[in-house]
Amino acid sequence: MRNSVKRTLVAGVMSLSLIGMTNSVWAAGPKEKNESRTVLKAREMVEESAYHDWKTLAKAAERCIVIDKNLKEAYDWLSMSLDLNESVYNLTVLGDYYLKNDLPVKAMNTYLKALGKGRSEIEDFDGRELESKVWVVRNIIYP
Repeated sequence: MRNSVKRTLVAGVMSLSLIGMTNSVWAAGPKEKNESRTVLKAREMVEESAYHDWKTLAKAAERCIVIDKNLKEAYDWLSMSLDLNESVYNLTVLGDYYLKNDLPVKAMNTYLKALGKGRSEIEDFDGRELESKVWVVRNIIYP
């Protein structure tokens, strides 16, 4: 029973991520080497981006995390993005990555870090989506 509740909560957090995405996610159909079109599009985004474009790296990672594919490369892109500029956006995507990989404590800490960063650096910061994610993860950690 606990695993089904956990899966439901993780699915809820990932749904929040999907809703928050500004670009549409392409349908995941098989392509070259059994990779989805989303993964191929994410790679294309990264290859075409400027070397200092932290946001494109984070967006590409988010696309892969939402469909639960190519997570290793997504983590690498997130690491590069965070090295260039630590923002609320890429910290939130990193929290989603941790949650997808069954690391709820790391996800919680990362979401809280993103919330703190948003509240301290953005004057009209709306943290409701992040707060929702924190509550979902809290329920996973402390059922």
